[in-house]
Amino acid sequence: MIYSAGYSTYEDGLARPVLWKHGSALNLMWRQRASGFLGEFRGLTSFGGAIYAVGYDTTPGSQDYLIQKYDEAGNPIWSKVSGGTGADVLNGVVGVGSRL
Repeated sequence: MIYSAGYSTYEDGLARPVLWKHGSALNLMWRQRASGFLGEFRGLTSFGGAIYAVGYDTTPGSQDYLIQKYDEAGNPIWSKVSGGTGADVLNGVVGVGSRL
C-alpha cells in the first residue's frame, strides 16, 4: 500500500487536507478529505494499524497544527487542532516503539 497526503481544492475551491491510499499498481483504493477543516496535510505515517496525518488547519482564523487518526479503511477516528498565536504547522510524524 502507498499512502500520500496533501490538499485538494477540487470540490469547492478551498484548500482542504486530503489522504489517498493506492495499491501496489498505483490504483486508487480510497481518498479521504478532512471535512470541516481548511489547510493541508504535510506528513503521515502508518503505525499500529492506523494512519496518522499531520499538517495545519486555518479554519479557526489562525494557522494551528492538525493531527488526524484514520483506520486503514480511511475512516476518521479522531482529530486534534491546537496552537498558539503564531503559525503552528506539523511537517512530519513517526512512530517509535509504542509511541507516536
